[in-house]
Amino acid sequence: MLVFPQISTGASALYPLTKTSRQRSVVNTLGDGSTDVYADPNAASLGWELQATGLTAAEWGAIETLFGATSGMWQPFTFLDPVGNLIAESESFGASAWTNGALIDLTAGATDPLGTTRATAVTNASEATAGVVQTLAIPGDFQYCLSIWARTDSGTNVTLSISTSGGSATKTFTLGT
Repeated sequence: MLVFPQISTGASALYPLTKTSRQRSVVNTLGDGSTDVYADPNAASLGWELQATGLTAAEWGAIETLFGATSGMWQPFTFLDPVGNLIAESESFGASAWTNGALIDLTAGATDPLGTTRATAVTNASEATAGVVQTLAIPGDFQYCLSIWARTDSGTNVTLSISTSGGSATKTFTLGT
């Protein structure tokens, strides 16, 4: 898999960077002079402008190697959005992007720390360890950051983990109210 390299700090870009979202609408002018306007979601695109100053020779070499492997802009490669959330549907554990344990019960609409109701209450109805999992097609040797807002009424733990075919990293936290 061809992937835009991370720099030695673990980031995928140096700041400042610019991310641009482009949308297109189709306008059809009818014979009577009226118009129909339609969104064209298939023409949407994202673009990034990255600063390449301050890179080490090895970092610049990795980018040049990717450029050669992709024949410039001819071949596809994976670019992890440096300002985006890699987790799909991160506020909706019931979405199809997530795989939940057999006895995991999800209740959407719980109050979150911002005073809105975008949180999800997760209840494990079994005595076995179970969880909410999302699998991503991303490089296992990159550095990632995971975060979650979690609380409990019963003094339990939550475990965040990232795993690859080469190993895993896990951190367990004791929750409070």
